Amino acid sequence: MTLYFPVSSTPFFVRARKEVERIAKVVPITIAILDNWNSQEGQRTIRVIYGGLFTQVCESQCEVCPLFQAVGEDLYQKDIQELDFITSLCRATSAHHELFTPWATQRFLNCKTSVQYEDAYARYVLVACLSFGKLSAELLWIKEFRLLLYPGCDNEEDLLREEQLMKERIVEKILQGTQSRGEEERREWVSVLWRFLRSPSFFF
Repeated sequence: MTLYFPVSSTPFFVRARKEVERIAKVVPITIAILDNWNSQEGQRTIRVIYGGLFTQVCESQCEVCPLFQAVGEDLYQKDIQELDFITSLCRATSAHHELFTPWATQRFLNCKTSVQYEDAYARYVLVACLSFGKLSAELLWIKEFRLLLYPGCDNEEDLLREEQLMKERIVEKILQGTQSRGEEERREWVSVLWRFLRSPSFFF
């Protein structure tokens, strides 16, 4: 089994936040997250995930969506030579749609409400992380995402507080999803998840 591990999003935080603030002047973005999500070893991209009214009422009419018009779709990936963050949209595959229902009407992976983003992480862990090695690796992906924009957050301290709460919610959703598992297996999962949740280094 190949385990993929994320790279840190933090070195790109300041530049990415400035870029998101620029985009937010023309697109009604309410939440933005910097994440190595949906990347694999060897890829050189840190991705921006966007949320706003356009994700809450998405009807898959991307051509008239203000976000799509502003940032466009991925067209270049193989040309990137150095690790960098990107602002464009990553098209979802049929496998993504099947895994991440009920938000499958959205054509791109990085158009999400905050709830959809949390649910996507939790659902992936519960469906795809069938070993503790895979679970531990995925928890590192959760650890590495950074909140760039969130309602009511005017500074980095506020963002860090909301970021921690979001990560806690993801772990709680994973814990809730283990209810249907056998008692011994669930006890082991709970032990691993709470150890990460309570570790100060898990969040920052």
